[in-house]
Amino acid sequence: MSNIKIFRANRGEGKTKWLAERVNECASAGRKLYYVGGELTFDGLKRVYESIYHERCPVKFGIGDDVDRDYCFFTDEFIDNTRAIVKFKPFIVEHGCDWYITMSKEDFVN
Repeated sequence: MSNIKIFRANRGEGKTKWLAERVNECASAGRKLYYVGGELTFDGLKRVYESIYHERCPVKFGIGDDVDRDYCFFTDEFIDNTRAIVKFKPFIVEHGCDWYITMSKEDFVN
């Protein structure tokens, strides 16, 4: 079973910043980092990370073949990236990896 953490907020309320902070925490812990989603949101995460930490973003795009529990995965705007995620989700869940996701509040029903 994977360890999925979801941050939900409205546009402009810091979802990508939250994700960049999780990237920094996982990178500091020596974990391997991969982005699952589209290139547009991946580029947005890289841009935010690099503006906050003034260093190159350590997240790689996509998934390698040698995934183990030490890997962390990141997805910004989950619903917008559903098509890109669908083929990787079972793999991440089966390997029990940490997965940090952001979603818009409007995608939730109260």
